[in-house]
Amino acid sequence: MYHETHMLREEFPEDVERLQALMLDDEDFLRLAADYTEVNRKILRIEHEERHASDFDLEDLKKMRLALKDQVAARLQA
Repeated sequence: MYHETHMLREEFPEDVERLQALMLDDEDFLRLAADYTEVNRKILRIEHEERHASDFDLEDLKKMRLALKDQVAARLQA
């Protein structure tokens, strides 16, 4: 089964250069991006059946990823 990877550069293709610049210049943004990446990695492992989790746990992780993505989007627009 194919699942999208939801990496930040895929989620914000028009802002790749800004993403990179913020990660280099802003420690808080770097931490935010790292948190997003870690949650996303957990989701991908579950979806690819490398890790087991309940549907409830997977849904919570997806909500967390969306909240982090919203924070990234807000920082990109600032």
